[in-house]
Amino acid sequence: APAPAPAASGGCGGSSSSSGYKQHRRTAVEGTSSVTKRPRHSPYPMLAVQEALDIIAAHARSLPPTRLPLHSCASLVLAEDVRAPESLPPFPASIKDGYAVVAADGPGVYEVLGPVTAGDNSSNSSN
Repeated sequence: APAPAPAASGGCGGSSSSSGYKQHRRTAVEGTSSVTKRPRHSPYPMLAVQEALDIIAAHARSLPPTRLPLHSCASLVLAEDVRAPESLPPFPASIKDGYAVVAADGPGVYEVLGPVTAGDNSSNSSN
């Protein structure tokens, strides 16, 4: 008896499953595929950005604000600004450390008069 002929190759091959749906497998065809041969135009008309935004605004609705525990809000967007009940620290502060000098004094070696810690309103300058 002659051997069965091999299955044809090229395009999307497939076989039927027991559910009746065709199962597709990809086959490599040099430089082409069914994806590259499909039409490259949309059946939908091109819209100006503002027209698209107007359509979205006409069909979208805002949800009412909801209060939730903080730990369950990781992927959500705030409905309004959140304000702390008090400033922390309770004084103007900078995260930078350094030295303050008077530029008009020019280059040179200067005496360190003392530290100023965050929130310290005392003046250590000598005039």
